[in-house]
Amino acid sequence: MIKKDLIRLNIFFLSFSLILSIYLFGFKYFNPANTSWLAWGDLPTLQTGWNYFRIDEWRFPIFSNPNYGIYLNNNLIYTDSIPLFALFFKIFNFILPDNFQYFSLWILFSLYLQGLISYLIIFKVTKSKKYSLIGSMFFIFSTIMIHRITQFPAHFGHWIILLFLYTELLDKNKKFIIQNLVILLSLLINFYFTLILLMIFYINQIYNLISKQKSINSFLKQCLLVLILVIPAMYIFGYFQISPDDGLGWGYGFYNLNLNSFFNPLGGTYNPINWSNFLSVKPLQNGEIEGFSYLGVSGLIFLVLFFKHIFFEKKNIIFEPRGVLLITIILFFLSLSNNINFGDTTIINFPLNKYLYGLASLFRSSGRFIWPVYYLIFIIGIISIYILFPKKSIFILSILLSIQLFDLSSGLKHYFNGNQYIVKSASKYTDYEYWKKISNQFENLRLLKPKNDSNIYGKLSSIIIKNYFKSTDVVYLSRVNR
Repeated sequence: MIKKDLIRLNIFFLSFSLILSIYLFGFKYFNPANTSWLAWGDLPTLQTGWNYFRIDEWRFPIFSNPNYGIYLNNNLIYTDSIPLFALFFKIFNFILPDNFQYFSLWILFSLYLQGLISYLIIFKVTKSKKYSLIGSMFFIFSTIMIHRITQFPAHFGHWIILLFLYTELLDKNKKFIIQNLVILLSLLINFYFTLILLMIFYINQIYNLISKQKSINSFLKQCLLVLILVIPAMYIFGYFQISPDDGLGWGYGFYNLNLNSFFNPLGGTYNPINWSNFLSVKPLQNGEIEGFSYLGVSGLIFLVLFFKHIFFEKKNIIFEPRGVLLITIILFFLSLSNNINFGDTTIINFPLNKYLYGLASLFRSSGRFIWPVYYLIFIIGIISIYILFPKKSIFILSILLSIQLFDLSSGLKHYFNGNQYIVKSASKYTDYEYWKKISNQFENLRLLKPKNDSNIYGKLSSIIIKNYFKSTDVVYLSRVNR
């Protein structure tokens, strides 16, 4: 690809991502100086974590954030505040306004990379600019990505999964080094991405060993090298500021995948949303909304091509077909957990030994591990159409994209202009002048009985965001020093 084409490509995806970001947020919430949409649900802790981190001195570990979570050994990582952006903007904090959020910019950045990287994956195989451009639209309008925007902006960075998949198409001499860099980068976004990438890496290494494409020495060397890089990086960033057992969380077997998830258009974090104009919503159980992975009508066609590829084809697309099968089986069953349901019918539910449950708690919201399988379905499906119908591939894919966008428009309309966010009105707990006066007398805002995610936090989160107090233990963290 020549430099001129690459510049045009970047301009296109940046422009398209800006338009879509404004559609999702509206001009009002897209404004980095507007934090009003970050005052409900899990969102306040993202902004508060960043607020305390930005005004604090530089510490070691890098993302140590002790003023937000007194005596809890807190770290920015445990507020899901996207450390990558927090680090960048802290460097330039001296020129930023007091009321500043970077989460809307993160959405723009993620949409841009989602489109660009998916284009590069398809182009690497097909060498068709038009086909790759049409194919990238399926990824920009990914249901599993846009679904995360309401409560978990850090999880919007699905481009890191695509970037890791893209490294499989690189020269063997560069691939291992770049894959390690991508895994390290994922530590600065969200640890779920790191776990997902490590799972893909190790499953593929095991497949290469079984298929005798890799010697046992090479297998052990590469598997150990990844850990040698990842574990020290985790220490430097501050993942170990709390003990390993404190990093475990309840929820495995609850926040899992339902067997109907690929064709169930039921989405939405708090308010149910039907993502389809063609299919009706199906029932879920427990916290299975975490496994939301509706493919769309065209995506279901790609699913058929996906199965055709892994069972009947021999040509590689990203991985060898049998390698894709092994990755799919392991991640699929990990996503299902020990509680396997089809709709509201429980098929299997078996208790885990407490030690196994403790290990599985690393994958607390196991439904999220279906994300790479979702993207492999689209990548393989789109490329399969190009292989099967080379002369009519652009026409066929254009029709499928039109059908997909019409189908998903049912869900997208619920996100228009920031409709997915609830902006709290003032209450007796949010008398800003009162709390500002209090903060002039007291440096710290404390709980008599410190508790992560107390009901007091929900009532005072909009006050804590203002940073009236030097430090507080009125917090809500994804993981906490117990």
